[in-house]
Amino acid sequence: MKKLVIIVLVALLVGGIIIGLKPAKNPDLIRIHIRANSNSDIDLEVSTAVRNEIIGYLSDRLLECEDKAEAYELIKNNLANLERIASNTLSKYNLNYTARIMLREEEMPARKYMDYMLDEGVYDSLTVELGGASGEDWWCVAYPPICFNDDGDYHYKSRVVELMEKYL
Repeated sequence: MKKLVIIVLVALLVGGIIIGLKPAKNPDLIRIHIRANSNSDIDLEVSTAVRNEIIGYLSDRLLECEDKAEAYELIKNNLANLERIASNTLSKYNLNYTARIMLREEEMPARKYMDYMLDEGVYDSLTVELGGASGEDWWCVAYPPICFNDDGDYHYKSRVVELMEKYL
């Protein structure tokens, strides 16, 4: 009996340590992660075009959201529209691969946006995988809506600074 109690206590201790090592989920943000099909010039160009279309579609809509839960629902309810937008962009380039768009938890690396640092960890993510999704990645923050162009400049919208200060 004593051995059984010791085994159970050790198992609980090890389990607690393993659970403690899992990165914490950030409850206040929704990030975007786009993976290009490959690193070929055309695939990177298409990845940028898909990014621009998706950001263009979402930015103003997400600015109207009062909190993350509302933004999450908006994205969730528009997944089919976002996939259609990405697929239409792929068609314009006459590419024979597809786009997969998911809203899920994803482990993300640390990233700096302006003066704000996002820690490495698990975030809710709008994930866009183009084709084989083995090319370069692009990240930004969907909510609050803070997305950047290739020069590192952010697309400033009226409430963005207020939202960043509230959530970052």
